[in-house]
Amino acid sequence: MSVRLIYASKACDLQPTDLIDILHRSQHNNLEFEITGALSFFNNIFMQCLEGKNSNVNATYSRIMRDKRHTQLTLLSFEEISQRQFGIWSMGLVDTITHEHPLFQKYGKEKEFDPFKFNMEETRHFFAALQKETTLFV
Repeated sequence: MSVRLIYASKACDLQPTDLIDILHRSQHNNLEFEITGALSFFNNIFMQCLEGKNSNVNATYSRIMRDKRHTQLTLLSFEEISQRQFGIWSMGLVDTITHEHPLFQKYGKEKEFDPFKFNMEETRHFFAALQKETTLFV
């Protein structure tokens, strides 16, 4: 069974090189465990979509839960899927350290992007729009 898991967390003690390190480790690990997805980072908040085999996605999420760079980890969405949204991306990244992405403003409530306030449908829409509109993936 394939699943899609979306979570948000606040960054804790993030060093300047940590974001790239997280991306590269994610890409390496995700290739090994056949996980695809995308990671966004804005206003010190991570929002990530993981897709793959249920056991692999859950194991990855468990590792993230133990990572001291994440606090206030919140599961926003978990669902069975018949098709991956990010089928060819081992892990894509959109962040405002290198690029002001308009999706962060579009999906910001009360003029601030805060995925902790997203409902399940909004998380789906955000990542669907991200997948369609984003070319800034490394």
